[in-house]
Amino acid sequence: MKIILLNISFILLIFQQLPAEYTDTLTLEACILNSLPIGWGTLYQCEIHKIIEGEQPDIDSVFTMSASVGGEHIYEDVHFLSVGEIYLIKFVKTDITSDKPYIPAGTTGFVDKNGFIWIITELQKTE
Repeated sequence: MKIILLNISFILLIFQQLPAEYTDTLTLEACILNSLPIGWGTLYQCEIHKIIEGEQPDIDSVFTMSASVGGEHIYEDVHFLSVGEIYLIKFVKTDITSDKPYIPAGTTGFVDKNGFIWIITELQKTE
């Protein structure tokens, strides 16, 4: 019970930290092709199956998404993704940029080809 309450509190904290001006959203179905644990989290290779809402940002149909274990913009449930499963994932585009093609530690999401960071706001396994 404590774990569930902590997860709910943590998710609410994340949403409180997102500025209201982040309005570019993307909802898609993606299959997890591979995962790679790294020191600060996990990298997932994802393949876009379908764009549900929004327009595809400047990324390839197979892209790398990261899941950080700590930091300002993280989404807790992303650490339990299974290879071969399809997930419905909602992202929001931030005004934060990265000069690297990968997302910095402390953030859960992806970096588009223009350097903008997209963070996860919702995630669920499809049936």
